[in-house]
Amino acid sequence: MADEELFCRHTYLATLAKLMVWKRFSDKNGSLTDTVIISILEGRFFRDIGIENFLEEDFFSWLARNGAKEVAIKITTLLKSLLNNYWLKDISEDVLKSLYQELVDPQTSHDLGEFYTPDWLDDRMVKKLIAQNPEGSFIDPSGGSGTFLYLVIREKRKRLGNSPKTLKHICNSVVGIDIHPLAVIIAKTNYLLALGDLLTKRNGKINLPVYLANSIRLPERDVETTFWRKTPSYKIDIEKKVIHLPGKLIGEDIGRYDSGIESARDFARDNAGKSVTEAQFQSFLSAQYLNLSKDPDIVKALFYVAEILKEFIEAKRDTIQAFVLKNTYKPIFLKDKFDFVIGNPHWLAFRYAEPEYQRFLKNKITEYYHLLSGRGHLITHMELGTLFFLATAELYLKEGGIIAFVLPRNIFSADQHDGLRQGVLVR
Repeated sequence: MADEELFCRHTYLATLAKLMVWKRFSDKNGSLTDTVIISILEGRFFRDIGIENFLEEDFFSWLARNGAKEVAIKITTLLKSLLNNYWLKDISEDVLKSLYQELVDPQTSHDLGEFYTPDWLDDRMVKKLIAQNPEGSFIDPSGGSGTFLYLVIREKRKRLGNSPKTLKHICNSVVGIDIHPLAVIIAKTNYLLALGDLLTKRNGKINLPVYLANSIRLPERDVETTFWRKTPSYKIDIEKKVIHLPGKLIGEDIGRYDSGIESARDFARDNAGKSVTEAQFQSFLSAQYLNLSKDPDIVKALFYVAEILKEFIEAKRDTIQAFVLKNTYKPIFLKDKFDFVIGNPHWLAFRYAEPEYQRFLKNKITEYYHLLSGRGHLITHMELGTLFFLATAELYLKEGGIIAFVLPRNIFSADQHDGLRQGVLVR
């Protein structure tokens, strides 16, 4: 029951965030029609105005489905009447942070290691870094509610002006990642609120670079000799289904990759309940996604994904798999691309991590970074911010880049973090 109550609270905040974006960017100040409410909750309203991925088929889209629509309309109408009391045009801070903190229960916050920095410290960190390079690229690999993203965007707008060039620069250079679905929606909301009227400068559609993924545990790279003709690939497990995608589809063009997953999803939906062949899928790609249809390895991989998604649809379990696939691989595209890594990583000791995740963490701490040479017994006390600091700097910083993190005080004094302080990073 507690989990259900918490999920309802998360859905409530996600719905509020969607409505805030609608109110900020809509010219309609009158009453909402039922049709418009559903289009907001499903994300169609935002896609129609050129914001492609603010809302996708995610963990909170169930509210717009049959069986829940009537309640959704009542709740959204009530929230809209309350929002009429607020002016959203000139927000100067992350107004959703406190709500996010209150609605994510204390146990969940502890399990995730989520603790929030005071606004003055966030602001000071951002201004210090941007002063060094106003056009520098930023990533927050543990984005939370998106406070750092919000402040970076606001500061860049002050320094670079409000032009189509600035909008394009921000969307290409200010990126966030988090593992919590609600955090991603809230961060996207703050991203849009920070862009504000700059969105009127856009030429065409935009995609928000905020992703649901584990920023230090990327999909594994392997070689599947029978399936890929010795072509390097990446694999991920989704609901006990192992999905392999060829390296040539991963890591270069985010738009092309997203189109590939969307093509598999669309084909699966169009052919649910039917028997299909790879040749039929090839024809579908040639007609709808021509740039994906010319490489046999990519066609084969995407057909395999389509078959798996089709199974989920036919079993009435088609909810978020395409969304997960589109997001999980995003960190691979982001490697070595940033001037600054900034954030407040999850404050969590090793002993509180899930047992399966501990195996991954232990390998990184002891075998990869050698942080506890001769002191292995201290691993249970190891603050994971240490590993996060090293891993995100290695994964995402350009040569000569800077990392700025808020870390617990014991990083600078406790024995288990001596390896970091001494620079013991032999690999």
